[in-house]
Amino acid sequence: MNQFATCNFTSTFDFPPTPPTLPCMAFSLLQIIYWIALATWFGGVLFIAIAAPIIFKTVKDNNPILPMVLSVNLEGQHGSLLAGTIVANLISQLRWIELICSGGLLIGLIGQWKLSDTAGDNWLLPLIRSGMYLAALGIVLFDWRIVWPKLTLFRDQYIAHADEPDVANPANDEFNRYQRESELLLRMRLALLLGLILFSATITPKRIEIPISAGRAELKQPEWSNATYAYKSATEEDSTKSRSSQGNSADPEENLSRRKMPARSFNTA
Repeated sequence: MNQFATCNFTSTFDFPPTPPTLPCMAFSLLQIIYWIALATWFGGVLFIAIAAPIIFKTVKDNNPILPMVLSVNLEGQHGSLLAGTIVANLISQLRWIELICSGGLLIGLIGQWKLSDTAGDNWLLPLIRSGMYLAALGIVLFDWRIVWPKLTLFRDQYIAHADEPDVANPANDEFNRYQRESELLLRMRLALLLGLILFSATITPKRIEIPISAGRAELKQPEWSNATYAYKSATEEDSTKSRSSQGNSADPEENLSRRKMPARSFNTA
């Protein structure tokens, strides 16, 4: 018969709790790193996703004029440029936080493959989490290395040629296009991180198999030596109690009659 145990050793023999082993402590530490990184990353992306539409609406409603760009306000381009610049700067600051959190998340995922329960069909969820992580990280890198340089280029081109409508208007259109693309990538990251949270709800540590045969536990792992001693002590105690209970289980009336029976004498005359 085989018994299985996780970090907190429990079985049908009611073993006493054992001190946490090194793999269990490492798993707990990696889980802390994993969830802190995931929560920080998701919270930052969620904040920008909520704040961006509010910033665009508020700035456009106030219809500002930027003296350094144009002397007159043409079709609300000042508001679009200012709102887009604010959101782009927020995303730029968020990107560094995302890169740091992705590093912590990578450490946690590697630890899950090593220390979590992936036996049988349990490998599917770690694979899904790893795929979502790689997709989110790929979007961050694409936004950082491809979209952001073009967005900055067209913004600077629009400001530098503000007095030349033939150059400024196409540059502003490209700036707005890459700004919308960056926001779309942000929402995609938000969806991936939300899915990563949902698929991380059931992460369990790897189980340790303990073979038990012939009424004794032969635990090969050194970390379970305390549990072995406790099991043997419990077995001996149960055997002692069983023998004592069998000795006391006789009929009390029979014992009483034996004690009251008078002694008989025999004459041999």
